[in-house]
Amino acid sequence: MDQRELDERIRDYYEEQFDESVRLTTRSAQGPLEHQRIQELIAEHLAEGRVIDVGGGAGVHVRSLLDRGHRVTLVDPVRGHVRSAAERGVDARVGDAPVLTVNSQHW
Repeated sequence: MDQRELDERIRDYYEEQFDESVRLTTRSAQGPLEHQRIQELIAEHLAEGRVIDVGGGAGVHVRSLLDRGHRVTLVDPVRGHVRSAAERGVDARVGDAPVLTVNSQHW
């Protein structure tokens, strides 16, 4: 399987089969616990500043960072994730880690 086919399968999975927007909130009892612990770990290492969350999914973690005053941009290759994040008030953009370019005017 080549990389483009794999990328398409991943996008299809998240667009058509799995709702990432509820994984850390209501899908199971483990989701909120995972969310809380990840936020604790982030807080230990990130006091303030600008964050780019590459592969940030539906923006659940980013929303928590925004609520704590961080400036955050989410980048994800799955358009449905970007839409969900934007609905949460997140600056979210479609993009893929291997082809990201850094432009200080945008980030």
